[in-house]
Amino acid sequence: MFKIIQRYVLVEVLKVFFVALIVLVGIFLLAGALQFVRRGVSLGEFVRVIPFASLTTLAYTVPVALLVGVALGYGKIVDDNELVSMRASGMSITGVTLPVYLFAFVLSAFVYLLSSEIIPDALYRRSMVVEPYAERLLSLAEGSNESFELPGYHIFCRSYSGRRLSGLVIRNTESARPLEMLASSGEISFIPQENLLLIELHKVTITFYGTDRRQSCDLLTCEKFTIEVPVVSSARNREKFFPSAHLLEMMRDEGGQVRTISKALTSSTITKQEAQNLTKKRDQHRERYNYVSRELFARFALTTYPFLFALISLPLPVLVARYGRYASFLAAILTGFLCGFLPCLFFQTLIYKGFISLWPAFAISTAILIVPGFHLTRRLARL
Repeated sequence: MFKIIQRYVLVEVLKVFFVALIVLVGIFLLAGALQFVRRGVSLGEFVRVIPFASLTTLAYTVPVALLVGVALGYGKIVDDNELVSMRASGMSITGVTLPVYLFAFVLSAFVYLLSSEIIPDALYRRSMVVEPYAERLLSLAEGSNESFELPGYHIFCRSYSGRRLSGLVIRNTESARPLEMLASSGEISFIPQENLLLIELHKVTITFYGTDRRQSCDLLTCEKFTIEVPVVSSARNREKFFPSAHLLEMMRDEGGQVRTISKALTSSTITKQEAQNLTKKRDQHRERYNYVSRELFARFALTTYPFLFALISLPLPVLVARYGRYASFLAAILTGFLCGFLPCLFFQTLIYKGFISLWPAFAISTAILIVPGFHLTRRLARL
């Protein structure tokens, strides 16, 4: 009999959980679709992106969907006085809620797998899909009278052979002040370390128009001009493409570099110029260290959210039963936001600014959720 009751409680929570998950993923996809439309991505390319985009949203939507599922699904059982019948049959509240806690633990493990392994790969694959212009420019053969759309630029080429272009007309499409460049020739190159595509133009005439093309313009001529185009949409945030184990190694390496350079700066034998160079290099390693730490903190925090949100939201329907079913829902959402996502954003900022390191920030942010969760659970156990 107890197994039937536990299965019933879990099913009630799962029904609301999956509905909320589908709605939240749909909202994220709709927002992403609007961004892709602004960037000029075709419908076919967007359809290819949907599986990867859906995966990247799950780490954020799964904890919130579980919070909603527990607050409404378990709240329905309490509001219909079914919990009273269960307890009258001899079943404790702990026995009723145990399957939900186990499901939340499984979801935490799933979110860890997502954020550490699956999402980094999906982000990389999605970025390569939504930037098809890079693959097109790097695989040119021979042709003439061809147009290329790049982020911020429209390029017309009279002829091309491989990566060599000639007769180029380039217009800036995103600047408030229109810009047009005429180049006799150009050459495409690729820097894999920076994920940058370079278009080097030769014998360039640049025309700067006013806010209206009918207004006066300025002319500038130069022998060379280089356009930099990111091959992936997050070229500056490549840490998002790496699994967590690799990021931990990167964090240790960058921290070791910072300590080594700081120790070298204490030497009395270095010159002023050497000290300036070492300081600049140390600041670069420190910035890298802080960024990797922030990325790891976000992943670890999201991993704990399903279980901690269940810990907070399960007692609420019983404790606020007198105020109705939706009171527990509002209380759970407010608590999850104030004790979960808001501290997460706050500590990410502190980590990036270098005010706190990864592990103390993770311990404090976890305690902010654990302390009220255990307090509510103890109050529930006394009832």
